[in-house]
Order: sequence, then structure tokens, then C-alpha cells
Amino acid sequence: MTRRLLRSMRKAAVHILFFSAYCSVLIFYLAATDTAAAAAFRAVMPTLLACYAFGCVWACAAHAEVIALDIASILTTLGAALQLSLQPQNFDELILFYRLALLCGVLGAALFQAAAKVSPALVWLTACAGSAAGFVLLRLAPASNGTHAWLSLGSFRFQLTEPLKLLLLAGFAAALANPDWSDSVRTKSALLLLAEAAAGFVLINELGTLCVLLLVYLILSVVYLPFKHVLGQLVFLGGGAAAGVRFCSYCLTLLNPKGIFHLGFLIGAKLNTRLRYVNIADVRPFAS
Repeated sequence: MTRRLLRSMRKAAVHILFFSAYCSVLIFYLAATDTAAAAAFRAVMPTLLACYAFGCVWACAAHAEVIALDIASILTTLGAALQLSLQPQNFDELILFYRLALLCGVLGAALFQAAAKVSPALVWLTACAGSAAGFVLLRLAPASNGTHAWLSLGSFRFQLTEPLKLLLLAGFAAALANPDWSDSVRTKSALLLLAEAAAGFVLINELGTLCVLLLVYLILSVVYLPFKHVLGQLVFLGGGAAAGVRFCSYCLTLLNPKGIFHLGFLIGAKLNTRLRYVNIADVRPFAS
């Protein structure tokens, strides 16, 4: 038992060392291009490293795959660097965000440890029912900045999409890693939950959360499913994304869109905003 734990801790130490080196290289690059952003990122980095280190130690101790945490942390770090390059004065908010993430990680670890004793099928069913109820509540809630991500209870407001994301990730993991189901059943169950999640996030116009969820879902699929099932999902998701972009592009051409076309117009406008970060002016050329 002690030897197994020591192997896990050595593995975690190697991952933490490489992640620290990656952050150091990023700081070096920022220092050469943007001094203010480098100083701000240097202030954020200890909290970010603490979040990663806790997640890595817990994952290795539980003998879980660390690849999903590695990729998510790398993308989070790049996002923080981009945010600080655009607005270096926001580093206080990012530090607070990462401290909250660390607290949620500790609570999430305890929750997942308890959920490990529950039937995976029950976890998957809970994710399906709970996320459906959450999306209905959010869609009925007033919009804020064009999205329905927030829920108000009196004077208290909170972003319900964050616990929804955790619930969906638990459902994906339960479906894809269920040892009692065949590969085909695991794939179909996970895709059904993903279709529900995609429809829900599109209806509330929360594309950033959907993209993060899709990325983690694909990583879990690569880890737990045979290659042919992963390839089939990529084709399915690619076709769905292409159809969605084409529909949003059409909605952007309408002068006074109503109903679902108005929703497509809002999503298309948000896509255009995101694409401008990479010097792409419009989503419509991708639909041709």
C-alpha cells in the first residue's frame, strides 16, 4: 500500500514539475512581449499552481488518468495569459477565481469519492435528469448580456452553469467508464447526454462552457473507448458543428429574425466576437 502510494506521489511530482516549467516558459515569453502582463501572471501563478497540484495529487492517488487535468490546466493557463495581456489589472479577480476553484476542487474530490460508491448507471441518470431541469430553469430566467447562465434567488445571484458542468462531467465519466456496459452502450449513453448538454447550452447561449465540455468529453472518450467509437463520434460531432455554423450564418443574414432564428442570430454574433480574438472577422465564410 505504501509503495503504491509513493509511486502515485512520484507520478504527481513529475506532472507538477512539468506544469511549473510550462508556466515559467509562459512567463518568460510574456516578459519579452508584455511586461505588465508578465507581472500580473507572476502574481496569479502560485494560486494556479496550487489548484493544479491539488488536482494532480488527488488524481494520482485515486489512480485516475491525469491527461484531462493536464490539457484543461494548459488551456486555462493560456486563457489566463490572454486575459492578462488584454487587461493586466484583472489579476486580483483571477486570483480570487483560482482560489474558489481550489475550494471547489477540494469539495469536488470529496463528492466524487462518495459518488465512486454509487452505481454508475444511477450517476448517469441523475446527470440526465438534473441537467435537463437546470437547463429549463436557466432558459426561463432573465437573460444577462445575451446569455441565460445566471439564476437569481432574491438578491442572491449565482452561475448555475458551473455546477451543471460538473454534473455533466460526472455523467460522462459514469457512462464512458462503466464496466458493466458494452462499448456500444457506453458510447450511445454518453452521446445521448452530450446531445442533451449541447441542446441546453445552445438554448441558453453559453457557447464557451459547451466548448470546454466538448473538449473534456473527447479526452474521456479517447481514454475509455475503442478507436472506432472515438472516430465515429468525431464524425458525428463534426457534422453537427458544421450544420450549426451553417444555420447561424443564415440567421446572421436575416434583418429581423424571430424565434429559433433569433437564437441562431445571437449565437452567430457571439461566434463572431470569439473569432475576432484570432483575427477572423466573420463566421459566414466557414459555412460556404
